[in-house]
Amino acid sequence: MNMNVAEASRILHFHYNTLRYRIAKLEGLVGPFTTDRNLLLELALALWVFEYQEAETS
Repeated sequence: MNMNVAEASRILHFHYNTLRYRIAKLEGLVGPFTTDRNLLLELALALWVFEYQEAETS
């Protein structure tokens, strides 16, 4: 995964600093997922499970 904030901000149509701020807030809640690949994998799997469960209930 690239983790390029400038590229992501262009794709998401957010200001670069806004995206950096939001990433910092998320890291304050869940930990340093931008530098810890194991944590990033755990978060990605948790989000996938959440989306799967939501799809199953609707």
